[in-house]
Amino acid sequence: MFKLTPKSYSITDTFGVDAGKAQVMGFEHGHPCVPRLDEHFIFDLDFIRTMVYVLRTQGVGMWALGPTGAGKSQGFAQIAARLGIPLIAPPIGDNTEFTDLLGGMYPSPQGGFVWRDGPFTTACRNGYLFVAEELNTKAPEFQMAFVPILDHGVLHIPVTDERIQVHPNFRMLVTGNAGVSGDQTGLYRGVQTGNLAFGDRFIFAKVSYLTPEQESGVLTRANPGLPEELRGYMIQTANEVRKLFLGEDGFGGGSLSTVISTRKLRQWANLTAAYAKVDANMKKAYFPKKALEVTLTCSIPAAEAQTINDLGQAAFGPDWQ
Repeated sequence: MFKLTPKSYSITDTFGVDAGKAQVMGFEHGHPCVPRLDEHFIFDLDFIRTMVYVLRTQGVGMWALGPTGAGKSQGFAQIAARLGIPLIAPPIGDNTEFTDLLGGMYPSPQGGFVWRDGPFTTACRNGYLFVAEELNTKAPEFQMAFVPILDHGVLHIPVTDERIQVHPNFRMLVTGNAGVSGDQTGLYRGVQTGNLAFGDRFIFAKVSYLTPEQESGVLTRANPGLPEELRGYMIQTANEVRKLFLGEDGFGGGSLSTVISTRKLRQWANLTAAYAKVDANMKKAYFPKKALEVTLTCSIPAAEAQTINDLGQAAFGPDWQ
């Protein structure tokens, strides 16, 4: 079993935010459950402050709220990646039962059956971060199953009758397009009104899209060879798409059901650079329209693809090809 070795990290140096000389505890890197590092990820200071508080405070969870593609899950993953903290984020679908997260009995090579921990049990037993993505799509009864464990620090496995003392480093993290009160926009299908008792065990952090200045820095570092004006047009197009996606309430429910996240924006820039050709005059030609088609628009309804194409045309002008 992998042994976790504690290590202190400078918040300022680790996350690129101004936190003075403050430190936060993590572990030496090397555990297989530590997420992959994204060196271009940009952190929000308030998100970091909230997460550091949660890491320092036993019995408190964190719920990241925000629109699709704003970086909720990645925010948790990239904090864990930099601090060397193991993180488990299992898929939780419509048919997932709470007992599925606990584990099950499996055939043993020695004969008979043996218990194997599921993702939630593994996190509780070993002190990992457990991320429940889009948990507000699950019924309040599903959410309520976590409450006694979060309150009392004991996980009971009914099949084996084992009672596990939850590790002091265990933290439960949740992402959602909406909070406990549910989705008021009608955009996010399946989002339900949550259990207030479950929500009471968390503190909340709102996650928004990066500013144009922040995304400019991301694209510059990731694609320094791409002309600055093209990067600017991409960011302009992405933000116009987001306005139509977010709608008047600023949280979703606009005229588009598709959005260009920072991740998609980076993919678009990468493909634009990859598709570049040198013409007869030895001038490099770029094809952002084709790159966006491969990145996004060929996979969405034709009407929405046309709207996004029009936004790209308006931003790029004659360079839209």
